[in-house]
Amino acid sequence: MISEPQTASLFAREQFRMTRLQVYNWGTFSGLHDVPISERGFLFVGRSGAGKSTLLDAFSALLTPPRWIDFNAAAREADRSGRDRNLVTYIRGAWAEQKDGESGEIATRYLRSGTTWSALALTYQNALGQSVVLVQVFWLRGNANGSTDVKRHYLVMERAFDLRELEDFGQSNFDIRKLKQSFPEAFARDEFRPYCERFCRLLGIESEMALRLLHKTQSAKNLGDLNTFLRDFMLDKPDTFEVADRLVSEFGELNAAHQAVVTAREQVQTLAPAREQHQHRDSLMLQRNGLDELRLGVDGYRETRRIDLLKEHVASLEVQANGSEGEVGRRQSTLDNHAAILRDLERQHREAGGDQIEQWEAEKSGLEGQRTDRLRKRGQAEEACKKLGWSLPDLPQAFAELLGSARQEVENWEQRSNDSRAEQFRLDREKKDAETAISQALKEVQALQRQPSNIPADMLEMRRDIAAAIGISESALPFVGELVEVKPDEAEW
Repeated sequence: MISEPQTASLFAREQFRMTRLQVYNWGTFSGLHDVPISERGFLFVGRSGAGKSTLLDAFSALLTPPRWIDFNAAAREADRSGRDRNLVTYIRGAWAEQKDGESGEIATRYLRSGTTWSALALTYQNALGQSVVLVQVFWLRGNANGSTDVKRHYLVMERAFDLRELEDFGQSNFDIRKLKQSFPEAFARDEFRPYCERFCRLLGIESEMALRLLHKTQSAKNLGDLNTFLRDFMLDKPDTFEVADRLVSEFGELNAAHQAVVTAREQVQTLAPAREQHQHRDSLMLQRNGLDELRLGVDGYRETRRIDLLKEHVASLEVQANGSEGEVGRRQSTLDNHAAILRDLERQHREAGGDQIEQWEAEKSGLEGQRTDRLRKRGQAEEACKKLGWSLPDLPQAFAELLGSARQEVENWEQRSNDSRAEQFRLDREKKDAETAISQALKEVQALQRQPSNIPADMLEMRRDIAAAIGISESALPFVGELVEVKPDEAEW
């Protein structure tokens, strides 16, 4: 029988050992589950699907860097390409895959939908009474199911800790600031590396290779090739590997330099004729540029010559203009002389009686205009008399009498027109009154058809509007007249 001191002597008093695992909403473990771990060892036993790998994956999530983690590796070791579990399936609580009867697609069934969260806590203790607790919280919002949608936060406690202390975290809409305020003594980070460095320093883990080895031993059913296992997980990488890699890299650089030299030589051989052709092209371009400059100068030279010719032509035109001005002055003098002679002749004409002739001509033109206007008015008068059946008299007295009769006829016509308009207005009023009476009678008839009573139609309409406004039927608002029943022998009353 092994005594307790002999067992304790196998470990240093400062060495930390697992003592407790807590999971909350992890896989099919809904709610909080507390798994104590004995110092002498702990054995997971259960049938397939009982949750053994789920608990082992909780250790992996807490201890293994994300780039190495491989969930449920032991259960599918024969199928290296499978990835049937991840953080989303553990947070949501995937428990089965079922085929949709309509679409035929395989759909994963979850225990937890909508916004949800999970938490893991692993407690280490040593013989000195010190505690280190590794805590991770995960959450998903809404119906998100992508790996990038998972939010994580890492905590390292140096005291005893229980996941029940995180109860307010789920109720505070996952407020990380409030979480840090609740645990000011905790080492809290959003990334795995600083969290890993922290717990490795506290637990005395010198290399991440130890974490990888632990993950391998937890997720392996057999070790496979022992040499590969030792080389990949237990032996440090020899320095000669780095030297060999450097030699390969340097050889690659030398080979690349040689290939560059060969390529450059081939480029020189290929491009040498092109250089001669390029120089010939440059000389042709120079010649072309000179011709272009000459062509551009032709336009300027042409304009210069055009300006000179225009100046010469303007000078000749100025000489002609000066000559023309002299000729104009001479002809203007002749015109002035002729105008003076004409004015003298006109004066002599007026003195000989020419003014009286012009006056008579003007009076003649005015009288002819009056005659034309009066003939036009006489024609209008004759046309009007024809329409009225009258004859236009020639004497002034008879014309005055005819004019008085016409005025009297106009006044009589205006009086008759006014009387007719007044009669029309009266008939319009009578028509409107009749239409109003007919409309009132129709309303009364319609009211009698709807309600056989003597209640006026306007009162019935008022009751209908009130009933519609307060949302009740018209029968709920009876008139007193509708409630009074008259005996048959008193119907006349």
